[in-house]
Amino acid sequence: MAAIPARAAAYTRTGILKRFLDHLAESPPGKVDPLYASQRLELKGGDIRAFLQSVRVLGLAEASGILTERGRRTRGLSQRGAALREALAEAYPELVAQWQTAGPMT
Repeated sequence: MAAIPARAAAYTRTGILKRFLDHLAESPPGKVDPLYASQRLELKGGDIRAFLQSVRVLGLAEASGILTERGRRTRGLSQRGAALREALAEAYPELVAQWQTAGPMT
């Protein structure tokens, strides 16, 4: 029997993600890495790891720390919502199925 591959989760706190998106709107970082997370976002320890994993799972930054096209689209408020919905749909397709069956979550 084949093992089911584990899928990484985006589990950073909402406030941290919002702060990151606000900083992106001001100016994009050269790299989204531990140094950026600690200096620019003032994160420490586990929050750094959770944040970096989250931006990768959501497709906002590559493993190398470079912003993706989706990450760059979140800079503008007019495109941010669509980019984040796309990120969630890709990272959690079962949520999209649930939304289509049961309606939007509050």
